[in-house]
Amino acid sequence: MYEYIYGAILAVISICIGIHLWRKRNSLRRLHAMSDREKNELLDSLAEPFGYRYVPEWDTFSSRVDAWQKQFGYGAIYDRAASYFHMVLETLPVYFNYDGKTWLIQIWKGQYGICTGCEVGIYHADRIVAKENRATTIFHVVDEEEMLLISTELRREGQLIAFRRETHWWLTTFDVGTFSEPEQLSLKIAIHFFNPEMQAAFYMGLLEQGVDWNDIFTRFYTVYFYISEGVAEPSRWKRVQSALAQWLNRFNCKLFCFVTRFCVSSRDRILYLYFYLPFVYRHVLCFRRAPGKRR
Repeated sequence: MYEYIYGAILAVISICIGIHLWRKRNSLRRLHAMSDREKNELLDSLAEPFGYRYVPEWDTFSSRVDAWQKQFGYGAIYDRAASYFHMVLETLPVYFNYDGKTWLIQIWKGQYGICTGCEVGIYHADRIVAKENRATTIFHVVDEEEMLLISTELRREGQLIAFRRETHWWLTTFDVGTFSEPEQLSLKIAIHFFNPEMQAAFYMGLLEQGVDWNDIFTRFYTVYFYISEGVAEPSRWKRVQSALAQWLNRFNCKLFCFVTRFCVSSRDRILYLYFYLPFVYRHVLCFRRAPGKRR
């Protein structure tokens, strides 16, 4: 009787292995049959429901102007929960008062799950917010006519990951499958403002947040500045949370690269997962979650 049981188990294992090999070969066959244009268009359509688009020039992802995240605005409480979502970030909030409102230009860089990335978000309140209330205020996303021309240059240990330049409210770069500690990343940013008053207010906000004036340059209505490290000193518990999250992020990056080792570009890796393990690829595209939003 035991021979039949062992035989049945062996048969099931053989069938599972066969299905696995067939799915893998079929996925690679479908991927190799597609042109670059077809791959780019498919990946762009897959990323759109998550609020992102594929940037083929850099083989990275960036946020869309019409991203659903727009409805949530920003509050400091969001970042306090970031490590629970495997996001380990250095952040720089720059507050300044202009046109009867308190504005916030929030900058992030670090590890987002299995992605290395950066963000620049532009928000404002509907009033002047006292300094002691800024950390508890939810800031709204700027209207379309208030969006600013932003450029970002993200580097990892001196090596360029991506350069982005766009009029936006939330300009981002996400490099899938790359693991980084936040301190390994440097970020050059340029923001073009509406007038000298707005430019000067932002410049003073940078200084208030501890950015060295030697790392800031102004030209016409544009402020250029360099961020190598965040300004906040994390608590001991926060450091423990970040270490645990980074351990898992590093493991998941290695697992992602191993499973997709037959591919070279991030585009092909994600499409391979889409064909081979469709229930997994969705988690790859969830770079940034807003509170209350599930995908």
